[in-house]
Amino acid sequence: MNNLGGFLDKFKSIFQGAKFEKDAVISIVNRVAKINLDEKDLDIKNFVIKLTASPGVKNEIFMRKQKILDELKAQLGDKAPIDIR
Repeated sequence: MNNLGGFLDKFKSIFQGAKFEKDAVISIVNRVAKINLDEKDLDIKNFVIKLTASPGVKNEIFMRKQKILDELKAQLGDKAPIDIR
């Protein structure tokens, strides 16, 4: 039974890391672009942020894309997303 708990702890840490990255993206977008995103408005896969927000929100974020990516790199280091789509 202990082995099963250890196995499941691996997945728990993976999901907590993803939550931390999403929270970092949301807070930086809020600070840089003054836009409040929900967790459902973005997805992070293979170091790429995919936005599912409205076109107006996407345009505001794309106009500040490089500043957002630079701040994410400073905060998350090697685990920072490299693109926003």
